Amino acid sequence: MAEDKEKTEQRTYRLPVSQIEFIELLAERGILGATKSAVTRTLLGNAIQVLIKDEFVKKHLDTIALLKKSE
Repeated sequence: MAEDKEKTEQRTYRLPVSQIEFIELLAERGILGATKSAVTRTLLGNAIQVLIKDEFVKKHLDTIALLKKSE
């Protein structure tokens, strides 16, 4: 498992109720993980991979740098 390979740390974050309900539903049905924590880790991991693949973060930072140069 990924959690065996990487150190995990417990943190508290606030989420909209609709997202919490969605995570709980996925966990109840065993989709993306058997626990709320596992589902949350999977969702975050997938989102990070999409952002990296789409180079969203790089493009965003490049845009900010260009805007600062033009000031």
